[in-house]
Amino acid sequence: MDTGFQMWGVWQDIERPGYLGKHREKKFKEWDEQYSRDGYGEKNWRLVWRFGDATLDFLGACRVYEDAYFKYLRENPQIVDQLVAEASNVYDDEPSNVGCGLDYTKQETGRTHVQDISIRSCLVRMGRWFQGKELIRIRQEKGNHPLSMTLSPGKVPFHIPGMIVAPSMCPKWAETMSVEDFYQSNRYLQARKDNPFDRPVEHVCGAVDFGYNVDDTCPACEAARIEREKKNPSN
Repeated sequence: MDTGFQMWGVWQDIERPGYLGKHREKKFKEWDEQYSRDGYGEKNWRLVWRFGDATLDFLGACRVYEDAYFKYLRENPQIVDQLVAEASNVYDDEPSNVGCGLDYTKQETGRTHVQDISIRSCLVRMGRWFQGKELIRIRQEKGNHPLSMTLSPGKVPFHIPGMIVAPSMCPKWAETMSVEDFYQSNRYLQARKDNPFDRPVEHVCGAVDFGYNVDDTCPACEAARIEREKKNPSN
């Protein structure tokens, strides 16, 4: 998964895509085709999360998401006690999620799973770990354990509700002002603006760069120009 920001180009908001779920890869392919960087093979779109005046990448959004879980678990120690006593680990859509450990960039299924990684990370931050025998699915009504619902991102309240972008884009199964509401409502699809500095310029000196649109802005090109004038004074 590409989680970083690209260095070059100016970005503009396209839409708030809302919940992707199992359609994630399909949408990614559509955006690849729609916003491809013609001639350069570069991805010309990205997903970001607005957080006040800040613009977060995927990992930044995951840290904020995790902090919401941390606050909730810290304020509900009885839930933590039950979790560590009964669970051997947690997962979202597939048991293979467990293998991702604390790494949000490891997304091995067709869906993006964040809540399981956040819960594991929170336990580490608390100095706790699983002692139970049951692998618990944290996925709303899909799980068969009471904590499946309790720890669902659609139920866990977001710790700074005033930062959630309105109107809400959370799915029907999630509550407003929840962690899921933040993740879906604050996410934006962005694409590069078409501007004269957003494509590489080939220099007479042989370099390829972004941001130049005339030869003499480059010292090497200027040196090459002087040499040309020496050899061809009439030009």
